[in-house]
Amino acid sequence: MRKLSFTLLLGIATIAVVFGQDPIDSAQILFREYSQARTQGDFIRSEVLLERILEEDFPLSNYRLALVHNHLGYVYYETGRLEEAIAEYRMAEGLLPDGGLAADQLRISIYLNQASYHRTLGDYLQSLQYNNEAYRLLDLIPEWDALSYNKLSALLLNRGITLYNLERYEEALADLKECEQIKKEHHHPYLGSVYFNLARVYQSLGDNDASLENFGRSIDQWISEYDSTYYELANIYLHYGQFLHARELHNQGLGYLQKALQNYQLNYGQVHPLTAACYESLARFSLDRGSWKEAIDYLQLALQSMFGDFDGEDPFNNPEVRSSSHDLTFLKILASKALVLEKASGDYTRTLEKTKHLKAALGTNLLAIRVLDQIQNPFLSAESRMQLNAQQKEMFATGIRLNLELFDLTGDQEHVEDAFLMAARGKSRELMFEMNEKEWLYLESLPDTVALIATELKQRNHHLSNLIRIENLAMNPDSARLLDLQDQLFQTTDSFFKQMEQLHRNFPVISQFESTHTEFSLQQIRRNLKRNETLVEYFLPEAVTAGMLPLYIFVVTKNQCHCYQGFVDREFQQNLLKITQNLHGFVPYEETPERFSSLMHALNGLYQDIFLPIEPLLKTRKLIVVPDEGLSYVPFDALITRLDNDSIANYAGIPYLLYDYNISYIYNSQLIRHKSPRALNMPEVTAWIPGHVAGPAMGAGYLKGAEEEVREILEITKGRRIQESLEKPELMNVLEENSIIHLAMHSLALEDTGISPYFILDSIRDPLLGNRMHDYEINALNLSSPMVVLSSCETAGGRLHKGEGIMSLSRSFLQAGAASVVHSLWPVEDAKSREIMAGFYRELSRGQSKSRALAEVKKQYIAENPPFYTHPYYWAAFQITGDISPLQSRRLVTWVLGAVVLTLVVIYGIKRRSFFRRD
Repeated sequence: MRKLSFTLLLGIATIAVVFGQDPIDSAQILFREYSQARTQGDFIRSEVLLERILEEDFPLSNYRLALVHNHLGYVYYETGRLEEAIAEYRMAEGLLPDGGLAADQLRISIYLNQASYHRTLGDYLQSLQYNNEAYRLLDLIPEWDALSYNKLSALLLNRGITLYNLERYEEALADLKECEQIKKEHHHPYLGSVYFNLARVYQSLGDNDASLENFGRSIDQWISEYDSTYYELANIYLHYGQFLHARELHNQGLGYLQKALQNYQLNYGQVHPLTAACYESLARFSLDRGSWKEAIDYLQLALQSMFGDFDGEDPFNNPEVRSSSHDLTFLKILASKALVLEKASGDYTRTLEKTKHLKAALGTNLLAIRVLDQIQNPFLSAESRMQLNAQQKEMFATGIRLNLELFDLTGDQEHVEDAFLMAARGKSRELMFEMNEKEWLYLESLPDTVALIATELKQRNHHLSNLIRIENLAMNPDSARLLDLQDQLFQTTDSFFKQMEQLHRNFPVISQFESTHTEFSLQQIRRNLKRNETLVEYFLPEAVTAGMLPLYIFVVTKNQCHCYQGFVDREFQQNLLKITQNLHGFVPYEETPERFSSLMHALNGLYQDIFLPIEPLLKTRKLIVVPDEGLSYVPFDALITRLDNDSIANYAGIPYLLYDYNISYIYNSQLIRHKSPRALNMPEVTAWIPGHVAGPAMGAGYLKGAEEEVREILEITKGRRIQESLEKPELMNVLEENSIIHLAMHSLALEDTGISPYFILDSIRDPLLGNRMHDYEINALNLSSPMVVLSSCETAGGRLHKGEGIMSLSRSFLQAGAASVVHSLWPVEDAKSREIMAGFYRELSRGQSKSRALAEVKKQYIAENPPFYTHPYYWAAFQITGDISPLQSRRLVTWVLGAVVLTLVVIYGIKRRSFFRRD
């Protein structure tokens, strides 16, 4: 339950412990009155009483002051003033002395309050960290009393709610059941909240009968303790009404939604985020029942409840975006309003009215995206930001759809371009945020130490999180080590947030920089496109219509922007699965004609779904592809344009897309960059072969072709080879050189574990942990390399985040500043990798662009190898992402040769004239 802060256990025993030393103390009397007011849900009087204790300047100890600040923070939290709440929690934490049972008990309460605060912001992982740290402190108490068990039940309830928000339903169910048992045994309060959250978990698990039972138990429990207007019941009525509506018990559902609204208004007032959220739920109910006019009225009331100064009479008006800790509620209201206005447009036949409502819906949608940009800030963890972005991807799909509907009505090409920008903005948002944050950390106006401290804390945070995931995956996890790591992670994360808060206070230029670097335009993207290049952007929403999934494909050139809007069916998903299974999991000795035929049909089926429809729009052979979702695992140049049974049987002569286009990839359209080469020769190559790679075969250490690969490359171009084991700091120095970086080594990307992908630096000296270098360590580097070649296994692999893409090593090098990266989608056979890599450098040395060089060498490979070894597994894994410009200038060579020839002609002419004059 969003608004519970289960830490304020204000029984008579607690008050006696804190203020009982002086029975006539005025502070004790005020605190007792506060306790009664808070229990009754009278937060206005609660606030007045606590502020009086602080204002009267009573001679209270730091511990007692901390207690009062913590309770005042809770009151601010309940009344929707989250910024003031966290300030009070911080104040309470700072006043507490180190050590002592009473101090530890209060610190547990403060941490639980902060957990509730972060949960309200949508930062569920940070909330979980605060909850776990409170649990660790409670576990250190040697002798438990009634208060300790009370806190344990509060911890379990709080953690259960957070796990529910993280969609970890089975874990949430276990915590809530244990909490129920403890509360029953010790007669603790808030049993009604346990039943309520059990009802929500059972509903998410699909057990509607258990959900219905627990909703009823929750309502009965609270009414038996208080009455039907008690403030805790408001949220239960709201969710119960939604539950009944989902089960098509519409009249009963509406009745409970209206009861919830009355309760919110009674206990929180008309202007409050919780009241606003209730109006939004009533609007959704009305929209589902086909009454968009009633829905829009509710949404205007919701906006008025969010901002008391907003005049909501005109349904086409919206409040201005302003800083608020309740942005998630504001975002939800705006998203609902955009959908309602879109629905309303369908009831009009006149173009003018339809256009008016669609434009209003689009304006509301854009406002919602601005709110989302505001929520995505340095105070959220990267995991929470990605989770939030994934949840809001449909908002960008709505923006695309509205723009295309307006284009159909008006014929205005700007709407197609705006739809493309929606698709571009809706993907890889965390990558762009991280790159932007890194940029402002290194602003000239900031002292070097500021960036250093923030970066070090962030890296340590990533490292500890990764170590915890690794330990949890062990066969017998070390519980003591896990507790120690979790404690370190909590302390590091807390320090990082405090450092960021201090940074924003001391350097206002940061906020200005953030606000000016969030927008981008089609003009900016077109400036970075060459005339012979076409950008192809894919966008796959989640919403399913009649079993079909929408598909948007944007084709953008210097002068044009087109959109293909279609649908794909279940076969599309099956083809994706076949391609990943047959290429990423290819085993040569298990290959059969039937298996290969299945792969070929999948590659052709995918071609027909995602490429054939846009082929008439393609005027150039050089394509920059921005994939989406599962398409990130697909090698586009291996798609098959037509099926020929004879060629399939022979594994040869297959018409791959490779023969028609030079294809490169990018994570986000904003990252398209081109750097015109000015040198006559290619930059030098710095090639690193770890000692274990070329050494004796043992474990993961032996790559037979690595040494030969590098030797052949250095015969083609200038450079140096480092063939020894390097410590991490030494490797970082190598990576930051201004040269082509070629890494022939092992890497690992465990997609389903959450462990960060990493390079194995030295598996001989440390075979267990392998002296690993993880993606987050690469992110922090400041690279200037024109190209990084990752000649190792699965460097484009990793965990796929919805709306964000694959969290790969390749992506990390781009984030660190490399102009371009060559990577592999899956582990490739050693000898074939060497052949393709050497050929790639040979083509680059001839002045080819990176994408054309890679395409040419793949075609050469297919032409020169036996049919079986032309299976896409052997050549299609390699991709180029980032800047695809040539590494040396053929144009410069032409100019120089031309100048030399011209000079010789001029000299010859002068000499010839002089000869005839003498004659």
